[in-house]
Order: sequence, then C-alpha cells, then structure tokens
Amino acid sequence: MARQPKTPRMLTHGQIWTALDRLAERSGLSPSGLAKRAGLDPTTFNKSKRITPDGRERWPSTESVAKALAATSSSIDTFVQLIGDKTVLFMANHGITTVGNTVADAYDRLYYVERAAQVQLYAMWTGQPLKQLPAAVVEKTKRDIGGAGLYEGPTPAQRHFDALKRVLDRKEPDYAA
Repeated sequence: MARQPKTPRMLTHGQIWTALDRLAERSGLSPSGLAKRAGLDPTTFNKSKRITPDGRERWPSTESVAKALAATSSSIDTFVQLIGDKTVLFMANHGITTVGNTVADAYDRLYYVERAAQVQLYAMWTGQPLKQLPAAVVEKTKRDIGGAGLYEGPTPAQRHFDALKRVLDRKEPDYAA
C-alpha cells in the first residue's frame, strides 16, 4: 500500500513567536536580548508587542527573523525545527511562507496555496453564494493529495520544481549565474 502524504498544516502566530522565544533561550538570551543582538529595537520581540492595541496579531517580519538567525548563527532549518510540524504560514497583510523538507516541497506548497487562493477569488467575483464541499469529498482529497508513494523516482513536488527550472533554463539561462 502506498504511503499517504501528510496534509500541510498551517503555522500559527503563536508557533512563530514560540520559535523566536526558543531561539533566544537556546542562545541564553531573553527576547529583548535577541532583538538587541540582531541589531533590532530591543522591544521588537517583546511579548507586549505581539498583539496590537486593537487586538490584532502582529507577526515578526521576515527580515527580523533573518537577523535573529544570523545573530545566533542559526540556520533556517534550526528555526523550522523550533516551529514544529506546521508547513504553511499565512501572515495577515504580509503574504505566505512555506517550509518543506526540500526547496521543491516548500515551493510546491506555495504554488498550490496560491492557486487555491486564485480559484477562491474567481469564485467570489461571481457574486454568487459559495458552496461548501461535502466533508467526504474534503477527506478523500486530503487522503489523495500528493500521491508521492504512487510514483517511482522523484516526488511530484520535485518533478514540478525540475520542470520549472527547465523553463527558466530555456527562457532566462543566466538566472543561475
């Protein structure tokens, strides 16, 4: 029987902040100390700044996370381990971040999340009420998505990524220089 791929799970606001707290702790720092070491305002990672005065979640910027990683000589792989098992992060007004075991996996997730968002927008533009899929259809789709165990050789995500690189090789050969 083919191995069923894991369904991507969404990252939460709390997981990102917890990962930053763990990164600070691993380096013997407080969140403020980590921000200072990263060359940021010392209050950047303070718990009091994680929720705006009107109650909205405040997400750390990609630049802040990158600076924190550099300041602690940590890799993005380390940060991903500190996050846990989530693979897709929706950041209000800041876009989407995906992670995966390979660049191909992360890109494939990003590609399909973007396509799903496009289809959602097209459906909403009709002005018609949207219909919800039956739970059985949703569950079957979750089980069937990916199908990595159905193929020999590279995973579908790797095949997709390799195809995109071939297009780039033809259209923009100097991208890799």
